[in-house]
Amino acid sequence: MREGSFVYDGHRIAYAEFGEGERTLVLAHGLLMNRHMYDHVAPEMAERGIRVITVDLLGHGASDMPFDKREYSMPGYGDQLAALIDEGSTCSEQRRDAAGVDERDLMEIDDQRPDS
Repeated sequence: MREGSFVYDGHRIAYAEFGEGERTLVLAHGLLMNRHMYDHVAPEMAERGIRVITVDLLGHGASDMPFDKREYSMPGYGDQLAALIDEGSTCSEQRRDAAGVDERDLMEIDDQRPDS
């Protein structure tokens, strides 16, 4: 596992990478959770040849916690995931998939994906 972070809109967002592979799976936590909810799943997926990235969205885990509550929104979380995917050290050059803890998370992520 390798931990890292990047700056999004002036705030630090933390993530962890597990394994290597041609496919990248980005795992997004739900509200009031953090990336550690995937501590058992991510290594298992990495053992199967999938690069896995878990992220702490703003206000969660090791990421910054902005005081301004307007920083926290579902579209904003989608923007953060899109920025993670665009981050050069993550998965912009690979096939990637995203997973969340509920359907609304995935709809928000999908809304942020560029047309392929």
